Amino acid sequence: ALTNRIKPFFKKWTSLVGKTWAVSAKEIYEEKIDILIDLAGHTGRVGLPIFSYKPAPMQISWLGYFASTGMSEIDYIIGDRYVTPMIEAQNFIEDIYQLPNSYLCYSNPEFKIDVNVLPALNNGYITFGCFSKISRMSDAVISVWSQILKQSPNSKLLLKDKKFKDSHVIRAIEQKFTSLGVAHDQLIFEINSKRIDYYRTYNRIDIALAPFPYAGATTCVDSLWMGVPFIALKGNQFLSHMAETVL
Repeated sequence: ALTNRIKPFFKKWTSLVGKTWAVSAKEIYEEKIDILIDLAGHTGRVGLPIFSYKPAPMQISWLGYFASTGMSEIDYIIGDRYVTPMIEAQNFIEDIYQLPNSYLCYSNPEFKIDVNVLPALNNGYITFGCFSKISRMSDAVISVWSQILKQSPNSKLLLKDKKFKDSHVIRAIEQKFTSLGVAHDQLIFEINSKRIDYYRTYNRIDIALAPFPYAGATTCVDSLWMGVPFIALKGNQFLSHMAETVL
């Protein structure tokens, strides 16, 4: 399905599935590719070994990995003045190329979704929310969010994650909050939903809270798309600058 969707945008389409790194590099070299771009970095099912052969005169890393590849064969990393500020150039083996605005790209949802009025106007209290993976919710994050909840009378926090199918996961998160003085009824746990329902959930929160050091990117942009402001902590490396570049 992905191939069918994006193939028409390209002049030529060559699949490297099932081919060795060496064969793939040879094909790229023989095609006389000028600029070869990596979109995965050190993540699952990567193609970085192809780049080690230097099959193209210029090789670039962009978008899918939030740090240096550590490969001298990669010439540039594409970022912006927020995620890759020049004062942090020592963090990268690649040269930094800064796009003029955010290095991220975003496509609006494939369906029409309305933005409603501020929920607090009807509820009489603020509802905070976070739809990032709970694996990003460290004890430090929970500590900061607990302080926010305690300083906001009657406020609530809506968390959304597929792992909330497991009651043990809910209890573990709940205990961490309550041990810091947050009341049980201030916490709302929901499992993941269909994409359109996920967007509608933003209509139920007033302010989104971004975890740290990895704030995520998609949920931050989705939040703003739905008219919900979010609060993030500024960091000191690519990963922790993600929310900063969105804001």
